[in-house]
Formats: sequence, structure tokens, C-alpha cells
Amino acid sequence: MKVVRFMKLISILLFLLLATTLQAQPASVGSSIYGDFNGDGIKEYAFSVQTKSGVGNAVENGTPGSYAVFFSTNLIPTIAAGCCEIILINEGDLDGDGAEDISLYQAPMNGNTHTMTTLSLKDTTWETIVPVFLIPTGGKPLTPKDLDERVYSKDGIVYYLDNIINDENLTLIEQEVRL
Repeated sequence: MKVVRFMKLISILLFLLLATTLQAQPASVGSSIYGDFNGDGIKEYAFSVQTKSGVGNAVENGTPGSYAVFFSTNLIPTIAAGCCEIILINEGDLDGDGAEDISLYQAPMNGNTHTMTTLSLKDTTWETIVPVFLIPTGGKPLTPKDLDERVYSKDGIVYYLDNIINDENLTLIEQEVRL
């Protein structure tokens, strides 16, 4: 537990140093994103950190690494994400609660099918608002724009773009989410 706290502290310090040094426009898609994730009117940074090193993957008798999402304030709880690498997406306020929601796009342990899920902070607990769905990539990485468009709200209804099963063209179909 002390090692994880130390890693979190080091990660936060390095991230803040990098963020203030670069003076870059905050990203809405990437290994770090910017937004008001707890609805307090103050923007925070969220960033993915590898918390446990791994070699190979479990399918091939390896040990995958573990990842978590940390925030620039201790007022927001860490998201333990498990295996594997994460790209974060700031989805805006999908559920109308005043806080911006986060999608986690995670690499697979093996193969070309990633996972994606969307979470919303309710008091001090992260709740799933878009259940995990699979994103086959066919070995081609998705662009930040592609990822940003996978989950969205239209006329007060939340949707995600899913792939039609067994379609080699990876055709997308709109799926409604019941909140």
C-alpha cells in the first residue's frame, strides 16, 4: 500500500511538472485529460499510471502489468483499471449531474480487441454508466477523434457506437444506454 501511495505521489509530481513546463492545451483524449470530474467547478487532471510492471500476458504464461487512473486532487478517488494500457477520454457531462464523465479505452492482454467503459463519479464512488463493450481494431489504431466519438449524448440520451458482430468491415451501430 505504501508503494502505491509513493508511486501516486511521484506520478502526480512528475505530471504536474510536465504539465506546467509544456504549457500545452489540455487534451480531452490521451494518457492524461483535463476536466471537472467531481462537479465542483474546478478543473482537474486525470492521468493513467502503470502501478505494477508486467512481462508478457497471461494467455502466454506471462504476467500483465496493472494500471490505474489518478487525479490531481485527493478529493477524487483513484480508478483501479487492471490490465492493460489505458487511453482516457473526457466525455463531458453525459448524465447531467454537473460532473464530466470519463471513458477508459484499454488495450487487450493479447490480440486486437480493446475494451471501453464509461464512468461517472457519484459522491466518492465511480459508477459505470456505459458498460464495458468490445472494440475490434483489426490491428489499426483508432485516432483520438474516433475514440472521442464512440460515446456521446444526443437529445438527453447517451449512446455508444458498437461494432456489428461478425462484420469484417467493423461497421458501427448506435446503441442506446439506459441511465
